[in-house]
Amino acid sequence: METGVGPQNADCAIRKIAVERQIGGLIHIGFAGALAPSLHLGDLVLLESVENAQNSQSILTDSAKRVASAIPDEIPWHSGVCLTFDHIIATAGEKHAIAKGRPEGEITCVDMESAPVAAFCQEQSMPYIGIRAITDTLGEDLPLNLNECRGRDGNIDTMRVMWAAVHHPSAISGLVELRRRSKDCAQALATCVKRILSQYPTPGLYSGTLP
Repeated sequence: METGVGPQNADCAIRKIAVERQIGGLIHIGFAGALAPSLHLGDLVLLESVENAQNSQSILTDSAKRVASAIPDEIPWHSGVCLTFDHIIATAGEKHAIAKGRPEGEITCVDMESAPVAAFCQEQSMPYIGIRAITDTLGEDLPLNLNECRGRDGNIDTMRVMWAAVHHPSAISGLVELRRRSKDCAQALATCVKRILSQYPTPGLYSGTLP
């Protein structure tokens, strides 16, 4: 399933699918920005805990213990923490400001979906595996303020991105690069999911193919 962008969409999506089918556990994958200088492009973060930045609710997970052995040797990974915000952390300045409030040496990333999904799993006493792939490092700005490109449903509106790019042509090369990074990260995540699922050959747990 695809949750869409933001905590509200993620919460609605997971609760909807839970009504439609029986869920034994969740593997939740996606992209994230780095808050730690040791995180590089394409690195994976296996979430040991997830924190809701809005209410400071923290949820412990054991993702690394569950799946570390399934990560291919060629894909760098870390065990760490994900902070979930209700908006896109678009600038290096904002990332640095958030990072200053975190414990020294903590491997931290930011996203917009992990907290509600992890909270649902905790609520349902359901196994949760969270894996985020780093698409932008601590010292990087995103090419555009993508918060201004979100539609009423909270998702990124392609037409708004194109309109913003027309008015900020210097951002076009950065958007192309972000697309390339996202594609590489998606491939790494898909590879990992295939390996993880191969360890759980329960009938009905997985069907179909991943890219």
